[in-house]
Amino acid sequence: MNNNSIHVTLFEDLPVEILLKIFHLLSLDELVTKFLGLNTYINLVIQSLTHIKHTIINNDTNAIDLRHLFATQIDRLIITRSPSVDFTSLNNLRSLTIKYGTVKQLYDILPQHFPRLEILHINGLDDVSAANARERIISDLFKIIFSNRFPRLRICTATQIGILVSKPEWTKSPALLYLQLDSATAHVRDQIYSTCPNLRSFKSFLPPISAVSLSTFSPYAKRLHYDLMKIQQWKSENRFILDYCSTFYNGRPPSHFGDLPTITRLFDSTDNIFILGRILPNNTPYNSGSFLIKITVLSDYPFQSPVGCFLDPIYHPNVRANGRHCCNWIGPHFQWTPTFTLVNLVNSIIHIIENPDLQNHRDIDIANEYQNNYERFYDKALKCTLKYGRPRI
Repeated sequence: MNNNSIHVTLFEDLPVEILLKIFHLLSLDELVTKFLGLNTYINLVIQSLTHIKHTIINNDTNAIDLRHLFATQIDRLIITRSPSVDFTSLNNLRSLTIKYGTVKQLYDILPQHFPRLEILHINGLDDVSAANARERIISDLFKIIFSNRFPRLRICTATQIGILVSKPEWTKSPALLYLQLDSATAHVRDQIYSTCPNLRSFKSFLPPISAVSLSTFSPYAKRLHYDLMKIQQWKSENRFILDYCSTFYNGRPPSHFGDLPTITRLFDSTDNIFILGRILPNNTPYNSGSFLIKITVLSDYPFQSPVGCFLDPIYHPNVRANGRHCCNWIGPHFQWTPTFTLVNLVNSIIHIIENPDLQNHRDIDIANEYQNNYERFYDKALKCTLKYGRPRI
């Protein structure tokens, strides 16, 4: 036998398992234009697909026709600026994305049409309908979402669609894990947390504050806002992730690596400003995770120091070892004065985690272990990080 001979396998000779893997990576338009009609075998494989992604942009007639031909097979649909598209016959949809849709299209997002819906993305409304009609459909849609009418829905984003107002009809949505909105008042946010007990991430954006609106703030509130804007940029530097601020920023940190219970209500006074964020230490053994801290900015800030407290267990000589309750500390090398800022405080917390201060320890046993048996300390600290740390994203 000639070892230099080349065996050629034709595309249509590939096992059906390989063809299915290839076809699942392609859009419906690519499947039809590139492969449908090659031969009977390829046609049968395409017709057997059960998880097809389809995109319709600007009322493309060919894409609309394909929607009819593969109605039972499409489970991921993206519609962009296509007001004439009726998608209610796609009963097997698991993921629906509507970009600049119409009020009618939003009205069509109903459980009887999409009983298997798991992911819903809505971005903008390209409709001239009256404002009250837009508000009504958004209200009605979230009544359905927050009443568990989509029992499989786990991811929902709704941006550029207006303001969401809480309703007493909101009951429970236990499957929902990730939610993103343009903005939410404290009242709406609290009701969402209560309605969605398993919510892992609730995001909205820190809104830009105009010079006019910012002029209504006190000088100290302005300074705090500028500090938050600066701290928000630290995410790209792998230093700190701002998850929530009770005044300026709505969000929620992700879940732990381990099984520590989800943090819910943490705020005990309407006079103070509360900030939740995650420090991202860059030194071992803490650089495998992030750690949630709560910063309380007291009503007499900046004349009194904000209070920093870890909410995640961290094995460290400068943090008390009694679970979430830790130190209200700044450290002997950082004495607060009214000229200091929130940026200074967060920097000091990150610094002391990366550079333990054994002379001013908070847990003498951990400090002694760090000094006398660093290998054992390192092992315990790493295990604690892997068990209770959070993602660094």
